[in-house]
Amino acid sequence: GLFVFAPPPEQTTKIIHDHHPLDIFPNPCSDILHLNTKAHDFTTIQVYDIYGNWVINKQINSDYTILDLSTLKTGVYFLKAHGPNNISQHRIIKH
Repeated sequence: GLFVFAPPPEQTTKIIHDHHPLDIFPNPCSDILHLNTKAHDFTTIQVYDIYGNWVINKQINSDYTILDLSTLKTGVYFLKAHGPNNISQHRIIKH
């Protein structure tokens, strides 16, 4: 038969997609991206290129963060915000 492992609820991480606790603007952007976490407990922002390569990693400690994307090439990137109990994922476009 089929065996499915499900960890207890207290050991799971909530992946947030629906209510977008992270405001990202402007998107598309040129060099500077603003992030407002709306008082969620995010501690790390990571940006990946379309190949899954990690291009930015930033520790955050406030509800408002600025990311400098000036070193990145034009294209599509994926932003992941991590907190102790949640993850928020977003697509960003740099032009």
